[in-house]
Amino acid sequence: VSMLEANKLFEEVLARRDRADATRNALGVLQRFKFLFSLPVSIERNIRKGDYDVVINDYARAKNLFGKTDVPVFKKVLTEVEQRIVRLQELLRNKLQDMPSTLEEQKKII
Repeated sequence: VSMLEANKLFEEVLARRDRADATRNALGVLQRFKFLFSLPVSIERNIRKGDYDVVINDYARAKNLFGKTDVPVFKKVLTEVEQRIVRLQELLRNKLQDMPSTLEEQKKII
C-alpha cells in the first residue's frame, strides 16, 4: 500500500522531469546544429544583401558537413537549402542576361 501511495505522489513529478529532460535534449540538438537549422534564413538574407560569396561558402560548408546524412530532419533542411540555391542560380543567370551591366557587376555575379 505504501509503495502505491509513493508511486502516486512521485508519478507526476517524474513525468515533468522526463518532459524537461526531453526539452533540454531537443534544445541541445538545436544549439549543436544551429548552423544548419538557420542556414535557409541566412541564405535568404545574404542573397538580399548581394553577398553571394557568403551564400556559396555556407552552402559548401553545409554540403561537406551534412551532405551524406541519413537523419531525416537534416535531409529536410538540406532540401530547403537546395531550393534556395536553385533560385539563386536562376536569379544570377537572369542578372547576367540583363543588359547593360558593368564588367564589375558581371564579375561579381559570376
